[in-house]
Formats: sequence, structure tokens, C-alpha cells
Amino acid sequence: MAAVIQGAQMMQVVIPEGMVSGSLFPVVAPNGQRFEAMVPLGAAPGSTISVMVPVPVVVPQGYSSMPGTATAPRSKHRKALAKLLGDETCWCLVCPLWCGGCGCANFDDPICLGDWKCLCWESEWRTEDINNGQGCCYNFAKLCCCVSHCACPPGGGRNDGVPLFACCNQRCGGEQEGGQLVDDENARSMRDACLCVYCICVGFGVASCDDPLYKQSSKFLCCLSHAGCADCCPGDRDCIYSHSKACCCVQICSFPPCGGKTDGTPMLAVCGQVLAGPPIREPEQQAMLS
Repeated sequence: MAAVIQGAQMMQVVIPEGMVSGSLFPVVAPNGQRFEAMVPLGAAPGSTISVMVPVPVVVPQGYSSMPGTATAPRSKHRKALAKLLGDETCWCLVCPLWCGGCGCANFDDPICLGDWKCLCWESEWRTEDINNGQGCCYNFAKLCCCVSHCACPPGGGRNDGVPLFACCNQRCGGEQEGGQLVDDENARSMRDACLCVYCICVGFGVASCDDPLYKQSSKFLCCLSHAGCADCCPGDRDCIYSHSKACCCVQICSFPPCGGKTDGTPMLAVCGQVLAGPPIREPEQQAMLS
């Protein structure tokens, strides 16, 4: 299912009569949305200026607002993490001077969950069912057009796009006859890649250089992790951050430490009380609480 996010485009508008530098005047975007623009310093009434107006952008499933990224905006992982941080964590101390803090949550469900981001690089990890349809252990990596994969047991899962043998993209074994491909980006990448060589549990091939430009996924029994490209300055979270949960311990660190976003983290909290910068709740969370 496609996602709709808030984009922006440049628009030429005329400054109304009677406006002075720093004044706000109403502007109507092409989609009918109304907002206010500010008169630039030195601009005279009747002159034309360029303003940035919000427009809706449809993002296909599996893509993000920045070319080369590997995850869709507000992925299920980030929503689950935001719910954990915003609704299920008792904050011992969160302080903007430390750019983070710590708290406590339930021991299980999940035992481990977290993510980190540094500008245009991000990673996420969580506990997963040992049998998730892609094998007990695997490692998938894609950089530009180069793809590599290894799995145990040999051939990966039944319908994950991984063969048992392959040479010059002539594949043999590893897949269930007539089975439906697992709904996973790694499986689609392996299915669409031209495999140069694949033998029993390891191989490599070539794929398209576009989205995702870089991605790495690995799984060892119940531990699953992903890494890839991301928007450098996304609107729903900070530019640099780390959120993690291990057993009942929760730790966060972000820059800038402003809170007030949909990532579930506050700006200032002490002994379970959020004092400043409470996180913004998703519409579905608001509906559950109302």
C-alpha cells in the first residue's frame, strides 16, 4: 500500500499591497491548503517572490522520501519503538543537557528492540521468530549493483528468492514449487537479482543500482538487524539518535534533544513524569486513548 507524505514545491506569489518586511500574508497552495508567507526584507508590495508550499507526495511501498533509502516512512519498526518509548516506558531521567536518558519497561515483548541513525545512515534491530520464512541464519548485503547472500540452512527459506544452486542466473532448488514469495524486500531483491554464482549456502550477483543504494540485513536465530540509507534530516525524528531496549532497560540519545516528535521520546522527564517536550502521538494512538 502506498504512503502519502508531506512534500514541498516552489511557488511564485505576489506580495499584496500594504505589506511591509516581516509581515505575514495568506497564500493558497495548489491543493487548496491555506498557509501564511512572510514578506522578505527589502521586498516591496506588488513584487513577486518564491515561497515553499506543502504538497502531498505518494510514496510506493518499500520506498522513502529520499532516493536510495531502504525503508518506508514511519515503518512498523519505528512505530513499535515509538509506542514502547511513548506509552510503555517509565522514564527515570531524560535531560536535554545529556541529549538523552534512561528508563524501564516490561522485560519481554520484545526482549530487544532498537535503532540508531547518524545523518544519512541508519540501523535497526529486534528479536524475531526463529522460523520467519527466511531461514534460521542469513546475511544479505547490497551495495550499488552488487548483491551477496549466505544462509543456513542451505537455500534459506522456502519462498525467499534464494536458490540452492545457481550459475549465470540459472537457478535450481531451494524454492517451493508454486509457492508465493515472502513479502520482504530482501526476498524481492534476491528474486530480481541476476545471480552469477550460488552454491548451497553462499553466492553473489548483480542487481539494479537504484533504491536501495545500500542495504544490509542479518539474522542469527531470534536476533534480526537491518542497516541502510536514510533521509539526513527527517521531519518525524532527529538527525542523530540512538534508541535501545534490552530486557527491561531502555536508553535513548538524540541530537538535537528537542522532543515533541512522533519518535516517542520526551525532552525532559524525571521519575516517570514528562516535564517538557512530550512526544506527539500518532492518530491511531490518539483514537485508542480517546
